[in-house]
Amino acid sequence: MNLLTHNPASFVQKSTLEVRPLYHHRDDTSMGHIVASFPSLRLEVDLQQRLEEREVKVSWPDLMRDLGQVQSVPLELDGQRYHLRTDLTGAAHQAFAAAGVRPPHGHPPGTAAGT
Repeated sequence: MNLLTHNPASFVQKSTLEVRPLYHHRDDTSMGHIVASFPSLRLEVDLQQRLEEREVKVSWPDLMRDLGQVQSVPLELDGQRYHLRTDLTGAAHQAFAAAGVRPPHGHPPGTAAGT
């Protein structure tokens, strides 16, 4: 059975996931690295498919840059502490929508993150 034709959603282009050698000195750390990589790859493929279904045209590096720009900014005003989120740029909002989650928002005062 050819896995690439059997389940193409399990694989992505090499340009998206660069393959490089692993330099772990113990079998358990090598296996941990491999096991942790598969969920990440699966999430990436799923998000790419969801974006394609919505006809969102964005390269993976550009999307990662856009999502990486989402920041929480601490602010103190009249003795109250807030966390504000930066604006969503590029395809960040479309990625959150495709994933079916709301973008993170700031924490109001009195909450665990806002105190």
